[in-house]
Parts: sequence; structure tokens; C-alpha cells
Amino acid sequence: MRQRIQVMIITASLAVLSACGFHWRGAVTLPAGMEQVYVQGDHASLLLREIRYALNEAGASVVNSPEPTAATLQIHGESRERRVLSIGADARAREYEVIYKVDFSVRGADGKPLVPRQNLELTRDYSFNENDVLAKEREEQILNREMQSDAAHVILRRINLEAHAVQ
Repeated sequence: MRQRIQVMIITASLAVLSACGFHWRGAVTLPAGMEQVYVQGDHASLLLREIRYALNEAGASVVNSPEPTAATLQIHGESRERRVLSIGADARAREYEVIYKVDFSVRGADGKPLVPRQNLELTRDYSFNENDVLAKEREEQILNREMQSDAAHVILRRINLEAHAVQ
């Protein structure tokens, strides 16, 4: 009896989640014309590696050079900033905010824009302790890597949204 109640609660929860439009984070459907994709940008960038991985996960074939049948996802630029969020009574920084910006666009194999040039900005903040500088530098590096990974997924979701808006 108790097991049935648990199953009913889980089933009801899933029904409510699906009714509100909830989708698992990785569930991205790429538009037609993006079966093959060339990713253009700084090839040493972690962002490009993350985008390639996410495209493969979404079912696209990522090609290593521009091809006439491939769409092009272009990363026009990416940048990082850090700014002070709060200062302590001793006039030293207590919190920082790290900002990651990406500028991208997508063109179809025919050269027509699938996603117009867009800016994406992600931010994270962390507390700072001058007694633990190395650990805080490492924390900032981890936050930057996480933002690059998140940016790859956001870019794919924006591609998905743009494709559905056009249809």
C-alpha cells in the first residue's frame, strides 16, 4: 500500500512537471539544417570544446573545416571580467563577481542567418579571504570553467528557441 502511494506521488509530480513545460537541461533539439556543424572560433578555447560536445550530444555531426553542407556556429569573441562586489570595514575586497561574455551567431549551409549575432553574459560571485588567496584563485578558475560549460548549453538552447520562433 505504501509503495502504491509513493508511485502515485511520483507519477503526479512528473505529470505536473511535464505540464508546466519543464525539460531536462540536456534536452535540445537542433533545427533542420544543423545536422552538420562547423564551429568557428579560437580552437584552444574550452568553450569550443564544450560546444562541440553539446552538439554531438544533440545529434549533430561536428566537422573540422567549413563544408558546403554544414551550418557554421561562429564565436565572434569571448571575454572575462572581475569586479569587486563588496568591501569590508578594513577597505579590502570581501566579494568578487566574475563575468563571462560570449558573442556568437549561426549561419546555415546556404549562408543565411539561423541565429543572428547575439551576446550572452553569465555572472557568478564568490567571497574572498586574503588568508586563503590560492584557494580563492582556484575557485575563480572553477567558476570560469563552469560558466564556459553553461554558455555552451545556453547557446544550444538559444539555437533551439530561434529555430522554433522562425517556424
